[in-house]
Amino acid sequence: MKLIKTTLILIAVCVAMSGMLASKAESCFSDIEEHEGRAHIELLYSRGIVKGRGDMLFQPDDTITVAEFTVMLLRDRFGEIASFEDEWYRGYMDKAIEYNICDDYDRENAAKPLNRQIAAKMLHSVLVNIYCEEDVEWSAAENLKDLYSCHTCVMHIAQVYVKGIMDCEGDVFNLDKVVTRGEAAMYTARIIDPSLRAESDKATEKTCVKKISYEQAKAMSEAGALLIDVRSHEERNEGFLEGSISLPADEIISGCVPCDDKERVIIVYCASGTRSRKACAVLSEKGYTNVYDLGAMPE
Repeated sequence: MKLIKTTLILIAVCVAMSGMLASKAESCFSDIEEHEGRAHIELLYSRGIVKGRGDMLFQPDDTITVAEFTVMLLRDRFGEIASFEDEWYRGYMDKAIEYNICDDYDRENAAKPLNRQIAAKMLHSVLVNIYCEEDVEWSAAENLKDLYSCHTCVMHIAQVYVKGIMDCEGDVFNLDKVVTRGEAAMYTARIIDPSLRAESDKATEKTCVKKISYEQAKAMSEAGALLIDVRSHEERNEGFLEGSISLPADEIISGCVPCDDKERVIIVYCASGTRSRKACAVLSEKGYTNVYDLGAMPE
């Protein structure tokens, strides 16, 4: 009798343990078990960032809207933000605009599918403005054939590419390609947990370049900082910031230096922010220790 009881107890324990192991192996969503982003999606689920769509489905191959991606990106840092009946995402969109992650164009197109161009802009802005992560040297991104097809997006695309946050198909970024829910989850998880980023030797050491606002640049220039316009001479003829000198980015890259004092405060600007960033990186590599990037010249 004791033998029978002991056997029944052992069977019960085995059944319970097998059940625990099975539940542990099961995914939080029934439709992501074979998806490459399963670990990323499960991370977001564990942190309350994604909740699925009924019957515990994530639907990773469906497209994601700009509004949905905005919520996904901000929920980890800002938690639940009150929703509105007319626009459930408005609170998150307001927060995204406050942190320069989205703009009015994104708000107007919030219900439209997210493409890779907008995703890159939002991801890079979140890295810089919320997670305070510095940019890295990005020359490796210049192998992308369509990198310069959007001049205002170059830095966004380059940074998320070299940091292993957004993947590419060969040497093309595909700016207009629509992003799926699974891809969006992978990008977001890589922002939160850098260990999930695609292994890459494209990113190098951080530069010493710091971004500043126009107001900061103006005050620093008045205090003696060297303000450099790295646009072409032709562009400068159409207007420039008062007090600036002209030294095109191409000349800086070729070896020209603005001054001998490598500790002098230097502020660089251009038309869109692309050339100023590159010029700042080159100056930092040459040993200049107080280089600031104003980015695009204010209108």
